[in-house]
Amino acid sequence: MKFQTAYNILLALEGGFVNHKYDRGGETKFGISQRQYPDVNIKALTKEKAMAITKKDYWDKLCCDAFHYEELRLELLDFGFVAGTSRCARYLQQALNLIGYPVEVDSIIGPGTVSQANSATTKYALSLINALKGEEYIHFKRLALKDKKQQAFIKGWLARI
Repeated sequence: MKFQTAYNILLALEGGFVNHKYDRGGETKFGISQRQYPDVNIKALTKEKAMAITKKDYWDKLCCDAFHYEELRLELLDFGFVAGTSRCARYLQQALNLIGYPVEVDSIIGPGTVSQANSATTKYALSLINALKGEEYIHFKRLALKDKKQQAFIKGWLARI
């Protein structure tokens, strides 16, 4: 899966302009939040600019092009977009360790993480995806239980897993 295809799927999940009172990101458009990008005029943000931000700050930072398994690329982009790239990297590393592909859990996707993930997906792709999705579920559950206002988003978050 190439970036453009993954981005189109992500865009369908994120939608257009939103300013939900409980969204910690504040005003959001195409998934780009005011909190994360304080210098961006969110209301005037174009799809093209949002796509460039997503490519540079999420797809590239998560090294998505280096992974062989397409579903893993999409899962990383989507979860990284919602929860942040460092957290996403950490959960991928935890998932790899869980299924027996040891890597250092340092929240940075480097050559070791990529290599182990590519090895894992040759025989155990579903195991890795399910382990990663389990980490995502735990993350979202904790958010919703810790802050009752965040329960407004739990159905949408869980639908993305």
